[in-house]
Amino acid sequence: MERDERVSFRYAGDMDPEGLDIAQRILDSFPGRVHIWRMSGDDYEKALSQEQVSERRLEMMKNLTNPVLKNTARKIREQKRAGYQEMLLEEMAGDIKRK
Repeated sequence: MERDERVSFRYAGDMDPEGLDIAQRILDSFPGRVHIWRMSGDDYEKALSQEQVSERRLEMMKNLTNPVLKNTARKIREQKRAGYQEMLLEEMAGDIKRK
C-alpha cells in the first residue's frame, strides 16, 4: 500500500509514559505529517488523574524528542500522576466544532 505524503493528521492520547511513547513513535513514523493534539503541559494539568506513575514508568520518557511531549513529560515527572484524554472531551469537541 502506498503512502500519500500529502495527508497529515492529528494524534491525541493519554498523558502517561506509555501514551507519550506511542505519540513519539507515531511522530517518528510519519515525520512532518502528525500534529500532536491536546497533549500539551496545559492539557495535562486539566486531565490529571489520581493514578500514580512509578519511577520505573517515568524512565520510559527519557528518549522523547518532540518539544511538546518533552514539556508534558516534565510535568508528569513533577506530579508523578497520569493524565487521561477522557478528561478533555469537551475541549476536543470544541476544537472539532471550530474546524
